[in-house]
Amino acid sequence: MTEVSEARLEQVGRALECLVVWARLLDSHRGFPFDELQLTRAQLEALFFVAHSPTPATPTALAKALGVTGGAVTQLLAGLIDAGLVVQERDPEDGRRRALVLSPDSDARVAGFERALSLSMTERFSALTDDELDTMVRLLSTTKEIL
Repeated sequence: MTEVSEARLEQVGRALECLVVWARLLDSHRGFPFDELQLTRAQLEALFFVAHSPTPATPTALAKALGVTGGAVTQLLAGLIDAGLVVQERDPEDGRRRALVLSPDSDARVAGFERALSLSMTERFSALTDDELDTMVRLLSTTKEIL
């Protein structure tokens, strides 16, 4: 591991404090589009992974993204498939693999949830200029990609 200065550790700690507050805030909204189903946090994360995957979402990629085993993903997907939220198709790039896609109803609900959440959170970003918000998105995306 690379040597890290105390000042850098403090900065990372402050960043993590902010992210924890945001995680708690976002978690408080997680039931909105699927209240009647009482989805778990992992199920919601899986839905959003499938919705935003730049390549066909596969069970293996989902397991890696969530940091869980293949068996856990199988159970997770079974619940989402049984609820009619996710469907499995043959991967268009490799017919031996399964690709995960949102069902049409689920796709609309996830998109509606994201829009409603963005609208409800807009005020929290009002102190930022468009350029500052672009910078924040770029920086957060960069840290996400390192994982």
